[in-house]
Amino acid sequence: RRRVARDVTRHEVLARSAAELEARLQQGGLREAGIRALGYIGLGQDLPAFDERGFAILREVRANTPVQERSSLAAFKQMVRDQYALLRVDEDRAILALPKLLPGDADARRRTFDLVRRIILARGEPSREAVRRLARVEKLFDLPESSRALAADAPGPPIPRAQSGAGRHGKGPVRA
Repeated sequence: RRRVARDVTRHEVLARSAAELEARLQQGGLREAGIRALGYIGLGQDLPAFDERGFAILREVRANTPVQERSSLAAFKQMVRDQYALLRVDEDRAILALPKLLPGDADARRRTFDLVRRIILARGEPSREAVRRLARVEKLFDLPESSRALAADAPGPPIPRAQSGAGRHGKGPVRA
């Protein structure tokens, strides 16, 4: 009897944990999406780490963010830990949930993606896997073609172009 009760309890805990994970995958907004994308791409680097150049860019972004919109350093660190934990638990589902965190505003998505790209490229030449992941994230951010063309003119290694036809807002399935 104890074993049956223990098994039932274990299944209940696992089911509750799965439901909580699913909810957490879809919680957040543009900031969480950017942090999750950075973590995902960074995990594809030969030496996954965040160096001083990336922190300098984040400090610059923070300095240019209105005070009322800034989160505390403790809250920011917790957000980074949470997004990293989601990636470690189920990387594929965490990344496929990105579109649910993103706003409909293509300019806001472009600015966030450009920041992610800038931070990744700050370390120097990304690994092949990081470039593949960057392209996957770009597809999930569903950036307009004209926006991609502008990004291609930006300094740094070119961003691999995403296949057309995938996207959000009812334009077809996202294939990542």
